[in-house]
Amino acid sequence: MKKRILIVGYGTAGSTAAAYAKLRCRRCDVTVVEARSYPVYHPCSIPEAIAGEVSFDKLREEQPLSAGITMITGRRAARIDASARTVELDDGSLLEYDNLILATGSRPAVPPPLRDIAGHERVFTVKNVEDGEKVRKAAQGSRRAVVVGAGAIGLEVAMALRRLGLEVHVFELFQQALPGVLDREMARGVEKLLKQEGVELHLSEPVSSARPASSGIRVETEKRSMDADLMVIAAGMRPETRLAETAGIRLGELGGIEVDEHMETSVPGIYAAGDAVEATNLLTGAKTLSMFASTAFRQGRVAGINAAGGSAIYRGTLVPWLIHLFVTNVGGVGLTEKQAINAGYKPVSVRVQALDKPPYVEGSSRVTVKLVVDEDTGRLLGAQLAGPVDLSKYIDVVSALIQKEATLTDLLNLETAYMPRFSEIYTPLFAAAEALQRKLTRLAARS
Repeated sequence: MKKRILIVGYGTAGSTAAAYAKLRCRRCDVTVVEARSYPVYHPCSIPEAIAGEVSFDKLREEQPLSAGITMITGRRAARIDASARTVELDDGSLLEYDNLILATGSRPAVPPPLRDIAGHERVFTVKNVEDGEKVRKAAQGSRRAVVVGAGAIGLEVAMALRRLGLEVHVFELFQQALPGVLDREMARGVEKLLKQEGVELHLSEPVSSARPASSGIRVETEKRSMDADLMVIAAGMRPETRLAETAGIRLGELGGIEVDEHMETSVPGIYAAGDAVEATNLLTGAKTLSMFASTAFRQGRVAGINAAGGSAIYRGTLVPWLIHLFVTNVGGVGLTEKQAINAGYKPVSVRVQALDKPPYVEGSSRVTVKLVVDEDTGRLLGAQLAGPVDLSKYIDVVSALIQKEATLTDLLNLETAYMPRFSEIYTPLFAAAEALQRKLTRLAARS
């Protein structure tokens, strides 16, 4: 009898799990249930589509990414009976499984003061393509927009609305932009850029209430009252675990699904991957929510292989991230300096600027790098970067080294490719490493 693998959700985690389950077990029956009416969408490009830089139609795909799977779209999984190994759909039909993979993703978080207004026709969250289409439609003909939250989604949506010509105000609970992923001094550069581009950033100023007004929405904070034509709530995401709870699956302290290194939940035969899952931070050992496609892909791979009879392992994440804001890219990996302190490390850091290519090469640009290491061991802990160039290669280098528990000396000894058109031989990452080595030498001399 063929093994029946059922997957709920076809985002990055679900589509990856389906592909690897089929690769691992060609004879397995792999069935996917997806609530969307179409199999595939590309959420990371929704802000660009809001700005009109890419068509919303290009963010949807009508065919699954893998051949040989059964795709059920336009249906929601309503309940799991783990003892009978069945999933009930919202139309009352039952699907049987031998192994089940939950890739249910996440849902937008709405702060308590805004829950009553969240269903208003001029108030939006951004999760799927249809959400983006609604925001763009509302923005056309509007004059002022309010964005709640200065995280990655909030700033990317603010950028899109600003490019449409709107007056944009971003309200943030914390005292900096991109809290939790940038240290304060790196965030200042982002805040300066937003100001230059005409985005009004209100830090340490959460929205205390919002209500309908004749012009759209009236927003209240402790410092001001403001009318806006539309409001986008971008206050983060929460794991979507409601289906998992129907099976009695154990959740972690962060509200995500608990899994082991094989991505199996507390209920045998049920796996989970993606935004709904709590992962382990490789540097701290603590649980974290890493709601990025790179994490979902690797978790989905492991879940798919193991549901099909394999024995792959997922050890954890360093939460690499990268976003584009106007003329600058911002990203990082590992721990910020503040996070390193909280984790019990003794961090030392530097922040430098260096050219990504030789100065005589057209397009040569300055990149800002903050590098963090542990003073006692020299172990690499994290990097934060900003600049108008492709930062992924620097982030990937640091990510690979941290996973191997490399030290600052290992980074200095790393030989990278050089070609003037593409890269400086004295890279921004190497410049930061040398500056940090000099700082550590000075600190050692004083002790």
